[in-house]
Amino acid sequence: MEAGQDDLLQQLRELSVSEQEAKAKVEEYEAQIQELQDIITELHQEMSLKDQDKLSQLQQLIQLEAKVKELTEELQGSAETTAQLRREATEREVKNSDLHRDLYQPGSQGQSGF
Repeated sequence: MEAGQDDLLQQLRELSVSEQEAKAKVEEYEAQIQELQDIITELHQEMSLKDQDKLSQLQQLIQLEAKVKELTEELQGSAETTAQLRREATEREVKNSDLHRDLYQPGSQGQSGF
């Protein structure tokens, strides 16, 4: 019977070693799972920060485009005002030239005769 007991003890030892190896494997797998979960969390946070950065850049771009449009319209208005002022100045110059010619032309009514 001693041989049977020895066999049983040997099997028990093997089972104990096998159980310890299985526990070690489970712990190793759990550690790997935790590491992967940490990596996933880190990547998710990085993606979130990048998304926030892109959103901020997009908002800035929209604001810049609105400012460019506003300045373009302002510039266009200024150009129109400048053109109108030039036309008015040209008209005044023509009128002043006509008046000057009429005043200083020999035989005109505006000349004093000196």
